Amino acid sequence: MKTQQNGFTLVELMVALAILGIVAVFALPMFGDVVERNRVVAKSNEILGAFTYARTEAVKSGSAVSVGGTGSDWAKGVTVTAADGTTLRVVTLPSGYTLSATTTTISVAYDSTGFASSTLTLHLCPSDKSIPGRQYSLALSGLVTVTEYTCP
Repeated sequence: MKTQQNGFTLVELMVALAILGIVAVFALPMFGDVVERNRVVAKSNEILGAFTYARTEAVKSGSAVSVGGTGSDWAKGVTVTAADGTTLRVVTLPSGYTLSATTTTISVAYDSTGFASSTLTLHLCPSDKSIPGRQYSLALSGLVTVTEYTCP
């Protein structure tokens, strides 16, 4: 009577490891791209959250709340400031990322009804230009729409 052995042979194990290695060689570069795209989406959501927060605070407090570039410069990030000058929120940009306005607008204020003082278009571009950035379009109604943007 013959006994049955369970398990894998050394050859089967080596073939499985070789296939796994080949798949990893092709998958790892794509994984890095996915991680960078997720960073862009996360930062984009954080900036959008700053605009939404400013609008909500303006309506809630009944006084103006402004959103502007950090230190009067969009390239450094976004700062939400109350009417009395109190900084409510700051969004900083990762190294290599750029945020720029299409106009010379330094800040936009939300009034107590949630309307914006002017329109604004911002572009967020990651350091890797092959990955799409984001475009923020602020309407006078106070709503911000975010779309993909091909960075130059």
